[in-house]
Amino acid sequence: MTRNDEYKDNLNKIIFHSANVLPKKVVTYLQEIAERNNIDAIEEVFKNYQPLAYHIPKEFIDFVIDVLISKPRCPITP
Repeated sequence: MTRNDEYKDNLNKIIFHSANVLPKKVVTYLQEIAERNNIDAIEEVFKNYQPLAYHIPKEFIDFVIDVLISKPRCPITP
């Protein structure tokens, strides 16, 4: 992992840890990730979402539903 990757990872974690004081920033961040459909960023959200447990905005729930339920990544074949 490069130094730049470490900074990015730490900044992403800070966003989630700030959910209680900056909920709109978290909402904006999640919306941007969902719009870009960036698989790596989506995985990062799920890896670091624990701090959101106490401050989950409605938009996070919408994000999870949209990514995991409404738009499955791999079609299921019988």
